[in-house]
Amino acid sequence: MNLKKTASIFLIIIFSLFTAFLVSYNLKKLLFSNQNLKVLGFLPYWNITEDYQVNFKKIDQLIYFSLMVNELGEFDQTDPGFTNFYSDKLDNLIKQAKENNKQVLLCIASFDAEVMYQVTLNPEIRKKLIDNIIWALQEKDFDGIDIDFEYFWQIGHEEVFGDNFNIFLTDLKKAMTEINPQLILSVDIYPKAIIENHPYKFTKLNQISDQIIIMAYDYTVSIAPHSGPIAPIETDFRLQIEDNYSISQTIKSLPGKISLKKAFLGIPLYGYEWQTIDKEYRSQVIGGKGETILYGKTETLIKEKNPQINWDSLAQSPWLVYEENRLYYQLYFENQQSLKVKYNVAGNSGLEGIAFWALGYEEEGNKMWDFFKK
Repeated sequence: MNLKKTASIFLIIIFSLFTAFLVSYNLKKLLFSNQNLKVLGFLPYWNITEDYQVNFKKIDQLIYFSLMVNELGEFDQTDPGFTNFYSDKLDNLIKQAKENNKQVLLCIASFDAEVMYQVTLNPEIRKKLIDNIIWALQEKDFDGIDIDFEYFWQIGHEEVFGDNFNIFLTDLKKAMTEINPQLILSVDIYPKAIIENHPYKFTKLNQISDQIIIMAYDYTVSIAPHSGPIAPIETDFRLQIEDNYSISQTIKSLPGKISLKKAFLGIPLYGYEWQTIDKEYRSQVIGGKGETILYGKTETLIKEKNPQINWDSLAQSPWLVYEENRLYYQLYFENQQSLKVKYNVAGNSGLEGIAFWALGYEEEGNKMWDFFKK
């Protein structure tokens, strides 16, 4: 072997060791925290059942998901979220929360780009929506409003959305303050927007909002070409994967955009199961989208299939592979170990708390909550 080739190999080894050291060092800084965090929980309408009981000993704030917005600035009355808004079950949950001195917020949502564009751009529609939000807030005596507007890049209005969205939030916050200055305005933000600093105008958004929930999940989406972690702490930057982002990268991007004491780390209580071409790490996916596997159902699947549980040391996430009828299935999920990591990352990073998506996805009983109590 010639001297030039030997030197090149030596440099590659040194670079790899240095990279491993940096990752290890950053993880050690992030993974250990004694801070007590505020715990938020989204409760979607489909999980409000007679059997499900919210653990108000562990939850500080409950967010009802959701009332969907249409292009007229009205709530979609055909959506089940609107129907359940009038249910006795929701009334009882709000009553229980108040009795336990817990906050309850109402989530106002839209996943339609044209709707979000119109309600933030048009002053008349914007005012109509705000009037409807104020009505809903007072109708059930909520403690605040959570705004979840997503997928606005669908029709290419990103360049104007940031300013228009802030105008909408400013007007909404003003209307809420006139009723009660203590009412909370919460906003949900997806990680890519924080990392790429687009399309939100974060300086103003941060000033207007009382709390900002980072939806730190779906880093690997169900329709991804390769299996992977839903909420990775770190990721291998050498992988040729689009939007190969991580939670630590998201948190490092917060300074100058979002105040840490307003920020909550969203934590998934679900995973994805894909059919893959083989059983190798982050294998290529076959066909359509992955199936959502809820936190509480993962334990049942493990008992049935009895697979080996692997640990992704970069993502700080468990994953498994099992074979059935000569087909391979790969599942990335969350367990107590990975949830503990995320809790500690949020605390050691100086964030205000965590936010679970979603209540009702945990297993029966209080095993997960008892674990968090410890």
